[in-house]
Amino acid sequence: MPSSNHAVLADRPSRGGRTIARRTSLAAAFTVIASLLAVLSGTGAANAAVVYRLRCPDTSYAYKQTTAPNGVQVRHHELRKGDVAALDAKYSDGRQRCEWIHQTDLPFRKPIWFSYSFRQTGSMPADWVTMTQFHSSPESGERSGKPPAFLMQQSHGRLQLLPRHEDRVHTTSEVDPVVRYSMPWFPAGSWQRIVVRVTFNHAGDGNVTFWLNGVQKYNSGPIKMGYNDTVGPHFSEGQYRGRSSLTTAFDFANVEIGTSSLIDRVTHPKPLPN
Repeated sequence: MPSSNHAVLADRPSRGGRTIARRTSLAAAFTVIASLLAVLSGTGAANAAVVYRLRCPDTSYAYKQTTAPNGVQVRHHELRKGDVAALDAKYSDGRQRCEWIHQTDLPFRKPIWFSYSFRQTGSMPADWVTMTQFHSSPESGERSGKPPAFLMQQSHGRLQLLPRHEDRVHTTSEVDPVVRYSMPWFPAGSWQRIVVRVTFNHAGDGNVTFWLNGVQKYNSGPIKMGYNDTVGPHFSEGQYRGRSSLTTAFDFANVEIGTSSLIDRVTHPKPLPN
């Protein structure tokens, strides 16, 4: 398993307006295989057929996957001053990211579960830094850069859970998120066990439920959540932020995502890396 990955990425169109990465080197082809093996070896049955695309700066440190002595796989996403992924160079605002992007469209009106252990090291920017998001790809007649239907981020020292909802068939203008839950951000260097259940339904009966270290912190009850789309959102984890001069690293372990219940991870979490 490679300890780092900084393959050049290019986009090609796919169904529903999605772009899927075409990797442009032999080393990158091995990355595709490595990504699939990573999913099949230690991320759980909920992930069994999942393939990811990596979107990171072309540096030796941006992304590394390692295995701890106790067998737990850790995905390390690190950003430093000036780091910009190739596909983000078109933006003038200096946005930065290193993300694993799920390549499976998830369903509407059905609970989706994700679980992972999370640790932040380095310095945190005061402004927003996203750790998890569910993106809904632009469909025919919609604007590019469609914001995520749900995201988890740090902002000004607080963890925030932010869903969006949209009833229009065509999203032609940006939809603002709603801060449904907020709490103090995690102490640097500490592992946190996170379990989340989300249901996307723009018309109602959507839901966000959040557990932290075995304790339920939030349950939204029925809410409108997500876009009025024909294709469901896709999941990503990693680090995405505005321009910053700080060095920040996010580590993810025991990542699982799917429609199978992960409620058992609340009371019986997987071991932390040691």
